[in-house]
Amino acid sequence: MARTRSAKATRGKSSLQNERSDPDLDLISNLPVDAYNAILMCLPLRDAVRTSILSRKWRYRWASIPHLVFDGIKRCAIDLADIVNGVLLVHNGPVHKFVCSYYVKAPYHLDQWILFLSKNGIKQLTLGFLQHSYRVHSRLFSCQAPSDLHLTGCKINPPPAFEGFRGLRNLYLQRVCIANDELERLILKCPLLETLTLKNCYSRLIHFVINALNLRHLCLSGEFKDLQITNSPLLITAAIDLTRNIYGAEHLEQGGVCNLIKILGSLHHIEKLELQGYLLEFFSMGNVPDVLPTSFLHLKNLSMGICFNDRKVVLTALCMLRSSPNLEMLEFSVCGYGILEFQVIPNAGFWEAQEHLGCLLNHLRTVKMTGIMGDECELCFIRFLLANAPVLETMSTGKIVKKSRFLKDMLQLRRASTQAIIICD
Repeated sequence: MARTRSAKATRGKSSLQNERSDPDLDLISNLPVDAYNAILMCLPLRDAVRTSILSRKWRYRWASIPHLVFDGIKRCAIDLADIVNGVLLVHNGPVHKFVCSYYVKAPYHLDQWILFLSKNGIKQLTLGFLQHSYRVHSRLFSCQAPSDLHLTGCKINPPPAFEGFRGLRNLYLQRVCIANDELERLILKCPLLETLTLKNCYSRLIHFVINALNLRHLCLSGEFKDLQITNSPLLITAAIDLTRNIYGAEHLEQGGVCNLIKILGSLHHIEKLELQGYLLEFFSMGNVPDVLPTSFLHLKNLSMGICFNDRKVVLTALCMLRSSPNLEMLEFSVCGYGILEFQVIPNAGFWEAQEHLGCLLNHLRTVKMTGIMGDECELCFIRFLLANAPVLETMSTGKIVKKSRFLKDMLQLRRASTQAIIICD
């Protein structure tokens, strides 16, 4: 019996020594496929390729990872297109994520990549710094699975038979050339779209309509003559920045319903709103009401660019404040001098009239100001805020150009809040 046990122990020890001495048997060579992919997707693509030297079982594991990100590759003598082509040539299995934001000279490389990705279940696609003359291959619009699409610097022309991206949730277009009606059709045919970003797209967006039932986050920057947001009841954050040169005085129409109501009147569930640049100037066209027909009851964070030398712009800003009874944070920056043809500088009588109308800033706690020049019209607005914010905690001014007299006057203003602190840079 003792000999039997000793023999078994000897064989077990010998077997264990053989396993340890076998270079092909280690702790990472027999992992499940999902584990391999999870490890490789945590590495930059270049390091993932280098795992081929670990063992024979790791030699081509990287060739099946579903995420291909080329942004971390440094430019060298070898052209980036050759690197991407080499990876795609040996890749097997689906590609769910593909990122390449470098400038690629030859359009036919891009066409080949899109053809390859469209057949391999692409879900997240980022192509950037392309030639502006490059027209995205029509095969892209036959994909049914994408959830995220980021395109920069190219032309988009969806074919007439385009049925939409039924699973698309995030759409990002920057410096993209696309016709107005085609962009509207693209957005409309993405029923699950939640995040839309349009930055400096090369298109004459006249009477541009955003119709997205499930839209929750919107970011617009560029040239727009007219804008309408319809059928987006779930929108909770919006950042809009319109450049001024597209709507000079010749485009502005006086009278009638103001642009503020036309564009923002239906955003009943908005929680965070950024109105940058000269957007308030655009919103002020028409008859600005004292308060909007429907208040922004959920709005907590508001950012605006204000021209204090234009009476209509100031009225528009005050209308926004009166229509936001639950506002907690206000940020505003001073910009420009308004459109001279319609500019009327607010006077003392103007501000007295605003005080009589009242303002519901009962929840405002933080005010941040930038670009303050130190003019009297800015001081009047600050006086209005301090007098109508009973729970205000902090008001910060940033750098003030003409600060000596302005600071003294501002610190002497009456405050509705006993705990309000004014922080000056």
